[in-house]
Amino acid sequence: ALVDAAIWDDAGGLLASSDGADGAVLFACGKGKVRVDLGTRGRPGPFALLARPERWKDPVLAAHPLAAGRMLARSAGPGSAPHEGKPGVVRHAVLEAARRFTHDANLPAGQCLRLAAGVEGEGTGLELRLFDAVSGEELDRSHGQFSAAVRACAPAATARSLRAEARATAGKLDAVIGERLVGN
Repeated sequence: ALVDAAIWDDAGGLLASSDGADGAVLFACGKGKVRVDLGTRGRPGPFALLARPERWKDPVLAAHPLAAGRMLARSAGPGSAPHEGKPGVVRHAVLEAARRFTHDANLPAGQCLRLAAGVEGEGTGLELRLFDAVSGEELDRSHGQFSAAVRACAPAATARSLRAEARATAGKLDAVIGERLVGN
């Protein structure tokens, strides 16, 4: 049966939502009490609910809870374990369709960087790209309505300089962008 799940804050604001055929994974950021709504389509429960703290600790997560939850969910998406690697820098950015947000990062030899972004606001869509900062070669690109993630690795013996670019497809969005270092 399809499982629907949502987490709401005390003021009635949506913090996270998801659905899935065999379960749903939600990341909710903020302070205070929350309400969790669970339901199924097709047949009734039983339900199991597991709650655990996130290893990323940054005030940006609580300041933009919906975008942060979407970033965390994308960071833990296909091909990535939820707690894989070492959490790195988390930042807030305002994204617009007519302006690129850029950020440079240095990647140690033999390491990979997974960069994930989640958005909230009046705009729509997100484009995230990752380049080699020296050669300009595009290494990865991702698009999504609410989140996107890219990944690049450095050779075993050489560090790599990276440049990330993000923009909204239309309008203006608040974004939470997080880095996670993982072994190659």
